[in-house]
Amino acid sequence: MNLLIVGSSSEIAIELIKKIKKLKQIKIYTLSRKKSSLRNHYYIKDYNERNLINFKKNLKEIKFDKIIFFNGYQKFSVLSFINIKLINKIFKINFLIPLQIWSFLYKNQMLKNNSSSIFVGSIAAELNEVGNAYYSLAKALLNKSVYILNQEQKRKHSFCLISLGMVKNNMSKKMINNFPGKFKNLNSFIDTKVMINIFRKIIFSKKLDKPIIKIHGKYKI
Repeated sequence: MNLLIVGSSSEIAIELIKKIKKLKQIKIYTLSRKKSSLRNHYYIKDYNERNLINFKKNLKEIKFDKIIFFNGYQKFSVLSFINIKLINKIFKINFLIPLQIWSFLYKNQMLKNNSSSIFVGSIAAELNEVGNAYYSLAKALLNKSVYILNQEQKRKHSFCLISLGMVKNNMSKKMINNFPGKFKNLNSFIDTKVMINIFRKIIFSKKLDKPIIKIHGKYKI
């Protein structure tokens, strides 16, 4: 299996790679705007068409069985005082870039028949929290996109989204600081090791029947 991990510099992606990189049945390729010493890692300064074409040239004839998109960015935001620069940045990273990359892979025949694409979303898409407006809307759009893509690519390629609750990591610590009094403590969040094992099961599942897979609190795949 050829697995491409996009946004591979995220905390969760790094932990997942540690867990699966020694498995013989999988070959991992990573793509990120941060440099890495990982084998088969591709640094990309910006996800524009020219840089993606160079990425394709480096890969030559490789085609992917599965892709996971970890791209994400969150910052305090409200709709009452709209910040155009910030909303554009949050929408671009959380919504537009994953779809742009998938479309590029598809148009350039870099996907195997019956490939699976996994987008990493957030429980924020289902909540109406004050202070998390732009991130919530961007992730909600990503949720909707999975349903549309499954209709467009019926019998060719499949899509699902992992809707993550709060994970016990550094990003969650920052969230607690940004939303004082909203969250009690990290003990109520998903343990990173448990969450990584769930990701591993999803990667090796032959068929995922649900377009949205929720990892909130207690979870069974």
